[in-house]
Formats: sequence, C-alpha cells, structure tokens
Amino acid sequence: MEDDHDVNEAVFQSWQKKKKKYEDEIRRLNKELAECRKTLDKVQKSVISGEVLRRGRNKCCDKKGYDRYQHMNGDILSQFSKFKMFPHYKFLQPAYVIYSPENQKSLCYKINEIIDKPPHVQSDIDDEFYWVNYTVPMINKKYCEMRSNFTNDVKKMYIGE
Repeated sequence: MEDDHDVNEAVFQSWQKKKKKYEDEIRRLNKELAECRKTLDKVQKSVISGEVLRRGRNKCCDKKGYDRYQHMNGDILSQFSKFKMFPHYKFLQPAYVIYSPENQKSLCYKINEIIDKPPHVQSDIDDEFYWVNYTVPMINKKYCEMRSNFTNDVKKMYIGE
C-alpha cells in the first residue's frame, strides 16, 4: 500500500512540475503576444494615417528587432548594392523608392528576385509595405556608408595620406 502511495505521490509531483512548466510557457507566450499586438496596432495606425516611416540612414541601426529574414536580406542587399549597383550608380536616383514588381528593369523587381521575404509577407500590400519600410531603408543605409567611405578615400588621395 505504501509503495502504491509513493508511486502515486511521485506521479502527482511529476504532473505538478509539468503543469508549472506549461503555465510558465503560457505566461511567456501571452507576454510575447501582447507585445506583438502592440506592434501590430502601431503599424496599423501608421498605415491607416498614411504616415510613412523615415528613410534616413539611422532607420536601420536598431537591429535588435530584426528577424532572421531581415538579417539575411540586409547581407544580401549589402552585397548587391556594393558589387552590382554602386560600381554603376554612385548616387541613387529618386525613382529607386518606387515599388514596381512587374517592371523587369526596376530595382524593385531585381531585388525581389534575390531576397527572401518572411512568411507573413503574402499579399501585394504586405510586399509593398516590406519594400517601403525595410528594403528601401537598408539600401539607403548601405549607400550612405559606401558614399562616406568613397568620400574619405578621395580625401585621403587628395591630401596624400
């Protein structure tokens, strides 16, 4: 009888530990869900109001919020900008921001061919949002960095260092 009681007690303790583990996981996921909902609300408000996020160089500096797709795409865009675009175009034309995925000669089309989009980017509206708010600022940041390096190299050549 005592053996059965000890076994039952051990099983009960095991179930309690599992229950606590799952409750902790549920709490963690609920916090994560609340953060995602807050971000979603903020994005929805900005989209509804027509407010476009700034496109400056510092837009991309906070990489803490990046997912793995954005990190990979940042590297891909960096290489593409450095080796394909910058040798031919030292300054970006204003038209580079235009979203035109059907025009095979557009920058948008060429970049969409080489980057991996996150699974949540499923429709054309999501694709355009990703282009305007993530891809274009990454290209802009890389170009700012390359122009700065180029300017510094020219200054060094001129001064003779």
